[in-house]
Amino acid sequence: MTKKKPDVFSVVAAFICVFGIAFISLGKDLTLGIGDSLSLLCALLFAFHISSTGFYSQKVDTTVLSVTQMWFATILSLIGTFFTETLPSSVPLNGMLAVVYIGVFGTMVAFFIQTTAQKYTTPTKTAILLSTEALFGTIFSVIILKEVITLKMIIGGISIFLAIITAETKWSFLYKRKAKIVKSNL
Repeated sequence: MTKKKPDVFSVVAAFICVFGIAFISLGKDLTLGIGDSLSLLCALLFAFHISSTGFYSQKVDTTVLSVTQMWFATILSLIGTFFTETLPSSVPLNGMLAVVYIGVFGTMVAFFIQTTAQKYTTPTKTAILLSTEALFGTIFSVIILKEVITLKMIIGGISIFLAIITAETKWSFLYKRKAKIVKSNL
């Protein structure tokens, strides 16, 4: 969209991140099931969303962009509901409150914060930071659900963390340290 190529660190970070998410998400035999395939499709569409949000957050007011996103999400969700869900005859009050809470805080506020923040960073960094969802989901599954930590979880978590470090720092702290050592030897 911006006709700017990502730098080599961003590309490497993206591959490391995908590797980490695959380790955390895929089954023991590392094969794709229907759910994994749908998640991959969702990830591709989400990448497009992040790229377009990054592009348009530089061009228009982020509040207007967020409200536009919410209207589209609402309309498309309602349309999708008619094709995939059976509408209940009645909804209890706590069910309605849960939907409103998720709609306001889990969607509206979250998208507004993301859209505003993307004005100050690159889409690549945004995508890698948002990919920590898989990492935190794994961490909370161990803490809350008492799931057993596996080698796959550890490798996936370390990979996502390395991807974040690669995208955010471009390993510049290694160059600075090396320059200090060379300078002190002179």
